[in-house]
Amino acid sequence: MMTWMRIPIGLPRLDRPQSYRAIIARSPALALVIALTACGGSSPETKQATLPTPTPSSKAILAGPNCELPAERPAPEWMPAEVPLPKGTYFYKPLPEKKGLRRGLFVMKVDVAAFKDFVDTEWASAGIQLLRPDAEPGELEDLFRTPRGTGLFKANDVVCRTPYTRLLLVYGK
Repeated sequence: MMTWMRIPIGLPRLDRPQSYRAIIARSPALALVIALTACGGSSPETKQATLPTPTPSSKAILAGPNCELPAERPAPEWMPAEVPLPKGTYFYKPLPEKKGLRRGLFVMKVDVAAFKDFVDTEWASAGIQLLRPDAEPGELEDLFRTPRGTGLFKANDVVCRTPYTRLLLVYGK
């Protein structure tokens, strides 16, 4: 009978008759070696896997090739007059009220970067306090406080035939 020597690297003792399955089950390192060699191919047609190249993340909305600007609707009565919006901005979709907060979607004809500049200058001069600004490529969001209420906004660039920025505005008193 052949006797195997004991290898001190955590592999099982091989001096007793055992099934290969039992040996592999007790030796994760051996199982990994077997799995890796079983998956490898020596065929010349075998292609090497390529990893995706990291790209800057963008929170812009990809609306698709048939995207159109949403139709304009009358501005909601709850829209705070003390919150200025860029020229050309219009309301297009009411959203259900949640916990006393009114919500709606607006179209802005400026990109997120321009809206950030607008908020930093115009809102500050209107006495609006920004509480937690968060800006990423293609997205800007913040909580704000006016003399008459509190709200939040989230703006995303929309990649469309005619690009625009979608503004979610939430406001309550």
